[in-house]
Formats: sequence, structure tokens, C-alpha cells
Amino acid sequence: MLSKNDKLKLIEKVPFWWHTIDFGEGVLTNGRCFGSREQSLYFQKIILSAIPKKLSNKTVLDIGCWDGFYSFECEKRGAKVTAIDNNQQEKFVEEVYGKKRVKVTDSFHVAKKLLMSNVEFRQLDLYNLERLRKKFDIILLLQVFYHLKDPLKALDILYKITNEMLIIESHYIKTKTSVPVMRFYPGQELNNDPTNWWGPNIPCLLAMIKSVGFKKVAVFKKYYENNNRVILKACK
Repeated sequence: MLSKNDKLKLIEKVPFWWHTIDFGEGVLTNGRCFGSREQSLYFQKIILSAIPKKLSNKTVLDIGCWDGFYSFECEKRGAKVTAIDNNQQEKFVEEVYGKKRVKVTDSFHVAKKLLMSNVEFRQLDLYNLERLRKKFDIILLLQVFYHLKDPLKALDILYKITNEMLIIESHYIKTKTSVPVMRFYPGQELNNDPTNWWGPNIPCLLAMIKSVGFKKVAVFKKYYENNNRVILKACK
């Protein structure tokens, strides 16, 4: 069992934390995914509320896991979890936060050690998921959709490997029309992030998800109105 000081030392070795993760004894990471650590904790709980509380005997795939907050929480709920990330955030972290050569594996593996977790991590791109040669009961696509250069292709891939449910959390644009539209961000127009490509409206998200085959698609929650965030659930 690691002491509080040992935990703090391990956390401090990581140059950048995206999620706020509680390791007990008052040891928390300074996650920045929603601004301050306190904001991150608050909004992470909102996203977490979309994931079933009981996941015993379920398999979960967490796409774009970064530090692994949602992966580890699903494991605590009883799931067997696979987490993937392609580390494209390196450019974002360098340009926005001035931190160079930040690797996802740095934070994920420290968190895994501190939590004594069995989550499997693979450095893998969503478009290469066929390499896993398996399907998953629940797939998490959280804070990832708008980073995808080819989101419709990605959704088609995910439909084929989803047994039960796909949970998507995304940025969206507000529109007065019910017509599906999506804005393209060729540069750093969205949050000064060069890895952001798309801003769909909600009708577009719903239509795209249905178009690949999901039968039941619904908005679970709209939140963080200053940044237009939405959570959707898609079931087969």
C-alpha cells in the first residue's frame, strides 16, 4: 500500500493531468478538462451519470481515455475495461499549455498503478479498432467526436463492434433549424485547439448516429451551456 507521500510523488512526476482523479487521502490530480480542478470534478460527475451504475459482467471500451478517469470508474462498477488513445492531444497540450512531448501513457499508467487497476490500455487509433478483434457491450466516446476527421466513418466502425450501447459526449453548435448541419473548424477556431474539426448541431448528431444503424438514439443531457456540451445514448 502506497503512502500519501508516495502517491503525491508519483502524481508530480506526470507533467500534465487532464482528468481530476481522486486517489484517496485527499490526493487529487489537478485536472484541466473543464478549467479548474473543482469544475472538472463537477462536470466529470455529470458525464459519469450517463454510464450505467451496475456493469458486472459487461465489457467496456473507452475511446480517447487520456488519464483514464472513466475507464477506472467503469472498472469500479464491475466492468472489464479496455482503454485506447492515439495521443493526438500532444499537439494540443503543447500549443495551449506549453507542455512539450506529453504522452497519454504517462498519466494513465501512473493512475493505473495508484488504483491497482486491471484496465487494459492500448495505444490505438479508433479507425484501427479491427485490430482488437472483439465487440464490447458498452462503448464510450467522450469528448472525442469533434476531434474526428471522419466522424461518420468512425460511427460506422463503432456500430459494428457495439453489442448494446454507445455513449457519446460532444461539443455542439446551437441552431434554430432542425436541419442537420455541422460546422468545420479548419484551424484553431474552437477553444484554440488545432485538433478540433467539427461542430455538429444536435439534429446532425442524432441523424448521423441513426444513419449507421443504431435504432434508439436520444439526448441524455445538455450541460455546460457556455461551451455547448451534450451527452447522447445510442442503443441497438
